[in-house]
Amino acid sequence: MDLSFFSLTLRTVLISHVPVFGDVRSVTESQVLVTVQEGQAVHQTCAVSVDATLGKTQLKSGFLSALPTLYYPLALGEEELDLLLNPISMGFQTDSVFPTHIKHPSVEDSDADGKPGVTITLQIPILGEVEMLVAQHTRTRLTGQKVAEGRWEGTTHLVEFEQIILQSGHGLLREAPEVFPGVGSFLLQKLPGPTSCTGLTGNIAPD
Repeated sequence: MDLSFFSLTLRTVLISHVPVFGDVRSVTESQVLVTVQEGQAVHQTCAVSVDATLGKTQLKSGFLSALPTLYYPLALGEEELDLLLNPISMGFQTDSVFPTHIKHPSVEDSDADGKPGVTITLQIPILGEVEMLVAQHTRTRLTGQKVAEGRWEGTTHLVEFEQIILQSGHGLLREAPEVFPGVGSFLLQKLPGPTSCTGLTGNIAPD
């Protein structure tokens, strides 16, 4: 049975209205290894980075390993691609209700750093370093088309998004801001042969 390997670069965009700072744009970029066999895809996130206009964002090392492996049907015989990814829940139990506070029974330490939820550290001008504990639920849709042999490009849309700040190191950031999902982008391309997350970055062609 043939097994095909693909690299998937996902960029999702959020616009958050933050008190004092106004509208803040953040772009989360994920490098994903996708293996496909008989129309079924296995989706493994290999790297994640966040670029925000508010300041530098740091994630704990356990964040990446906490991201679930996704499984979904993927048919690449058509020119158009419309793919709804599985939902991703971080900072709380996936089979439970979304938490409303830090002591909610569904809250869990997803990144295994000994603190509830997922730890995000922001380096913000004036405020300095601010640590936040959050819980988040997202679901992403990819819509695009084949632009060359073995290469698809298009847009990403967050069709589901829910977030709560369980705890914050600064009063200005204790309440979850009003958030508006923006339009991101994706690049899916077939790799010449088998690879792993370790070897993925070197196989990704420039945009």
